[in-house]
Amino acid sequence: MRKRIHIVCIFVILTVTTASADKKTLNITNDRAFINPALNISYLIDSNNEKSIEDITSPVLQHNFFDNITDIPQSKLSPFTLWIKFKVKSDLDESPYLEIGNQEIDSIEYYLFNKNQELVHHKSTGSYASLQPRVIENNRLTISMNLYGNEEYTCYIKIISKSSMAEVPVRIASLKTFYTSRQSDTLWQGLYFGLMVFLLIYNVFLFFTLKEPSYLYFALFIACSGLLIGLQNGFGLHYNWDQTTYLNQFATILSALAGIFIILFTSSFLNSKIKFPILHIWLMANIGLFLITILLNISGKAFISAKLLSYNSIAVFFFVMLAAIKSWKNGYNPAKFFLLAWSLFAVGFIIHMLIEANILSLNEVAGSIFQISSAVSVLLMSFAMAKRINIYIDKSNAAQELVMRTEIDNEYLVSNQNQLLEARVNQKTRDLEQTIATLSRQRKDLHEANEFKNKVFSIISHDLKSPISTLVSLLKLMKIQSLNETEKDKVIESLDLTLKSTKNLLDNILAWAFKENNNKQDVDEIEVYALVEEAFQLFKYQANLKGINLANSVEKEFHIMANRDMLQLVLRNLISNAIKFTRKNGTVEICMVQDYLDLSLLVKDDGVGMKEEVMLRLFNANKHVSTRGTDNEKGTGLGLMLCKEFVDKYNGSLEVESKVGEGSTFTIKLKNAIPILETVFA
Repeated sequence: MRKRIHIVCIFVILTVTTASADKKTLNITNDRAFINPALNISYLIDSNNEKSIEDITSPVLQHNFFDNITDIPQSKLSPFTLWIKFKVKSDLDESPYLEIGNQEIDSIEYYLFNKNQELVHHKSTGSYASLQPRVIENNRLTISMNLYGNEEYTCYIKIISKSSMAEVPVRIASLKTFYTSRQSDTLWQGLYFGLMVFLLIYNVFLFFTLKEPSYLYFALFIACSGLLIGLQNGFGLHYNWDQTTYLNQFATILSALAGIFIILFTSSFLNSKIKFPILHIWLMANIGLFLITILLNISGKAFISAKLLSYNSIAVFFFVMLAAIKSWKNGYNPAKFFLLAWSLFAVGFIIHMLIEANILSLNEVAGSIFQISSAVSVLLMSFAMAKRINIYIDKSNAAQELVMRTEIDNEYLVSNQNQLLEARVNQKTRDLEQTIATLSRQRKDLHEANEFKNKVFSIISHDLKSPISTLVSLLKLMKIQSLNETEKDKVIESLDLTLKSTKNLLDNILAWAFKENNNKQDVDEIEVYALVEEAFQLFKYQANLKGINLANSVEKEFHIMANRDMLQLVLRNLISNAIKFTRKNGTVEICMVQDYLDLSLLVKDDGVGMKEEVMLRLFNANKHVSTRGTDNEKGTGLGLMLCKEFVDKYNGSLEVESKVGEGSTFTIKLKNAIPILETVFA
């Protein structure tokens, strides 16, 4: 059976075959830019796909080579391996290059033997080979022949192509000649792909604008056709998927997808389901065959898949042409553009099929006719789509005119209702505005109440911590059994003092909360020295633990008018912070500066100090940060922010000066704080 197939294939490959004989050696010179070695070629078909280069070069098989008598060696679609042989020598200074024009050939193996039948050069390429290892990184399959010294060589080329016809258009030239010839080819391909991309974007835009599926199907058909042409010409590998050569195996799948989308486009554009139901069934059956083609290709049945694709494509052309003719006869005007476009596409497809069947010989014009016809047909189909848009526009204008007449008829009725509706809307608007105003006030009150609550909690958590910590420490001392009576008396005295200060602190917080809630700013007459001493008493225990000296440098018997609760709270926080950041055996001092009716209280320490960027964040409510003291004391990070807020509320100000390593000075400035009578008699 295989021998019969072999005989049939040989008969189809060449219309006239001759007995194998040694052909004349091809001599490559500078006389011609390109040299076609076709008439110097002999070929052999390996029907079993098992023969190696050692088998092919054996004397037994040399007599099985047949002489080629056509300009382009080729065979129809078959799963066999084709071997090509020719003798060659070169007079060129540099080695010439061999180019194979069929970019769909799966695999190409080039072998070069010298006159002693020794293998001196071997190179592989093909559509499955990546771009980078190639000698020339372009869309063509080009191989360096490695010919030097005007010596005679024998070239063997192994061709494997299971999914396309094994056309082997071969030409030989110098590397410079090949690069020069690429310019016109690249220009033409650029125009073609530019047109396809433009039409693709145009139809996608129309699909999203008009929501008409036929534009989407046509856009997908253009995309598949463009990718297929790019794959067949090698431009896809050159510019897009140079490292993913497995995509070159999908030519059959792209062709099948293009067939599916052109059927869906035809069905939607010509409305075949309604107008030609029987023909529509046949078209849907063709879609099923295309899907079977794709499954066969994916499962590795490339040869069977390609055969089924060819036969099904012929049937699709017939059914689509029949649907277009019937639509045109029924008076559907856009169908004539569709019919013309599809006729041109059919011409290119038929020529392509005739070349595959070896009825027509392959040449530059015939090889490009399918691409040219597809470009022109896609352009004409776009005209048909534009004609359909005009129909949509006419229908839309008619619908708008009907709507306008209806609106004129209803305008009188609507105008009578406007006044009543306007009155109702105005009333509802006023009610809504009142509701919004009420909600806005309630929201503001709720926001203020929430802020007040947060402030109270912040003060309690911050200012109760120090006295409670002191109480805990004193209670621990009380638990120690080794304390004598004197020590116990001191601890009890400290406990009593701390409890009183804690109660005083709670009273102050509640008083502040009451004043904050009622927005009052009462002032009292205060003896400053006594107030400072009272504040120092609260922190004397913590100061003694670190050996810190608390110095009250305020003038005695000096009275001011201020809010006692506010001033006590501010002094407590500033003294607490000063002790916190003062090293052991340091000093915390409070002094005063009088400027007529204004008074400034300065809280100084010789502690660690602060950097400028830290001072900038001290009074920022959104960026307050708690910093540990010199003995790792903890804090809440809210004290200074609260001090700033209280002083500002009573028309004062809080300022800070500090240097790293030298200490800090916090200044409380109170305006109009000194009683006028005291100032006069002083």
